[in-house]
Amino acid sequence: MKKIIFIADESGAKGYSSTQENQPGELGVMAGYLIPESCLDSVKQDFDCIRSKFFSAGKVHITDLTASQQNEMRKEFFEYFLERKIFWVYEATYVQGYAESALRLNELTKGAHQARRSEVSMSWREKHEMLHGTLFQGAFGKAVAFCMDMADVPFQIDVITDRTDDPILKLFHEKASELLSVGEDSTHEATGFDRASKEVVRGKISISVGDPDNLLGDFSQVSFTIVCDDSALTLAADVLANSVNYHLNQLQEESPGIALNRTRSMSEHPLQSLLYGGAEDDGIDISDALYRHPMRVQ
Repeated sequence: MKKIIFIADESGAKGYSSTQENQPGELGVMAGYLIPESCLDSVKQDFDCIRSKFFSAGKVHITDLTASQQNEMRKEFFEYFLERKIFWVYEATYVQGYAESALRLNELTKGAHQARRSEVSMSWREKHEMLHGTLFQGAFGKAVAFCMDMADVPFQIDVITDRTDDPILKLFHEKASELLSVGEDSTHEATGFDRASKEVVRGKISISVGDPDNLLGDFSQVSFTIVCDDSALTLAADVLANSVNYHLNQLQEESPGIALNRTRSMSEHPLQSLLYGGAEDDGIDISDALYRHPMRVQ
């Protein structure tokens, strides 16, 4: 089975959907690059050489360097990306757009819950997703799309991320599995209290999604793994994510609330020629549509 390595990192905000932005246009980013398994060792050796020029040992991030060192290291990594034609993807979301989308969804589900007319009472509480997980799912989805375009199925994506807590790693697994199982039948268990019989009752809700034209895609032959690492590979992903976050924040000064995931939003980025998965002007990006910033006028 063909394996593709997806090395990813985040930059910027990553809190819960109940969090309001700290400043207008605050956003979070997940970015990563893709290389065939056969190239992994050589790329790692080359990235080790770049890292050794700036760090001696230990866990490192680009923000640990001075501004001039950051520019120099970024330049070396990006020249390597361009020379080796290493493709990359990213997902970006506004904190405020994410919060307001969650608020609308919670209000809708709360209204539906209150409108129920049944002797069986069911509990309900607001749901707050974690931006970190949503960003990962978006970037992972674009990585899967890249592999389906460039590689024959079946294939496996081996995700490498910077070292993170076990709950976040579990969240990444859940988000990846959720994406790859889209369109499949699912069953959810529900528990309520029957006020008439004074008993706890349990039931199941089955959901089936019809897709006769296979618009959702067939991911049945796609598998994945996720591991944490602290190496020059993840340092390169850190540099990439940091640059995307900086670039999109700079755009806020010119175009507040601009759509974040369009190809044109990366038109001035040094690696824009190697970007995969950006929405074109006549296309729709689901993340930009769902989590649109309230100050965006069009």
